[in-house]
Amino acid sequence: MRAATARRAAALLVALCLASSEALAHGTVKAGEFYSGLVQPVFHPESLLAVLGILLWSTQLAGPQWYRVPLAFGTA
Repeated sequence: MRAATARRAAALLVALCLASSEALAHGTVKAGEFYSGLVQPVFHPESLLAVLGILLWSTQLAGPQWYRVPLAFGTA
């Protein structure tokens, strides 16, 4: 591939990424942003797997390591 063709392809890719519309990932629950995120594991089972994994991991932690659970939940 020539350099000019590569630059055109990269410019087209950037233009397509910038022209994208919003992703409606949380569905049509009209309960506010906070509550929509709170009930997401109920409507999306794939996000429930992360919550269950963190729950199982948290049962194996010793006493002073409790602070890792909210950090891991927020990260997941």
